[in-house]
Amino acid sequence: MKVFLDTETTGLSSQYCALLEIAALAVDDEGNIIEQFHEYINPGRPIPFEITRINHISDKDVANCATEKEVLNNLVEWMLGLGVDT
Repeated sequence: MKVFLDTETTGLSSQYCALLEIAALAVDDEGNIIEQFHEYINPGRPIPFEITRINHISDKDVANCATEKEVLNNLVEWMLGLGVDT
């Protein structure tokens, strides 16, 4: 099994920007999707207009979402449930 991760952020700086979305696919050796994970993240700050134009994620989309820490914990739990060694 392999797990593929994709993220969206509020920008390119690891120091000043935050995660907005995490998606993951678990696939078997033949490439069949076994499980999928997807959550938006509330970055705790306004999303720059330029970023919304790129990834189509707005402040409204993330207003009631979990924090980065909560979503990362959810991702780890999801992976552990699949038997992935984190």
